[in-house]
Amino acid sequence: MEYLMMIVSITPIIAALNLILHKSHFLQVLLCLEVMTLSMLLFMSISYLSMNTSPSVISVVILSFGVCEASLGLTLLALMVRSFGSDNMNNISMSKC
Repeated sequence: MEYLMMIVSITPIIAALNLILHKSHFLQVLLCLEVMTLSMLLFMSISYLSMNTSPSVISVVILSFGVCEASLGLTLLALMVRSFGSDNMNNISMSKC
C-alpha cells in the first residue's frame, strides 16, 4: 500500500513537469490536467482506504470537476481546430483573438 501511495503522490508532479516542458499542443495540455485530477482522486481514495473511513462527498465533487474540465477542454479543442486548423499552441497568438 505504501508503494501505491508513493506512485500516486508522484504522478501529479510528473504531469505538472510534462505540462511545463511540453505545452506545444492543446490536447497534450488537456491530458496532463486530466492526469492531475485523476491522481488527486486516487490519492484521496487510497488515503480513505488506509484510514479505514468511509469516503466523503468531496471525492464525488472532485470527480465531477474533472468531468466538467474534460468536457470544456474538448469543446475548446474543437473550436480551436475549427478556427486555426490545428491544436498547435505555438501558432496562436493573443493578438489574433
